[in-house]
Amino acid sequence: GQCSEICGINHSFMPILVEITLFDFFKLNLLTNWLFYFCWSKSKY
Repeated sequence: GQCSEICGINHSFMPILVEITLFDFFKLNLLTNWLFYFCWSKSKY
């Protein structure tokens, strides 16, 4: 990809991936990642 368009001028090489998927699968993937990274990985102290 053209990283300077996405990340800015200081990131001249950063491979990116664009994936085309069904919207329902996208929502499921988004919810799964949100639950993992924002709910289960937070400590309860």
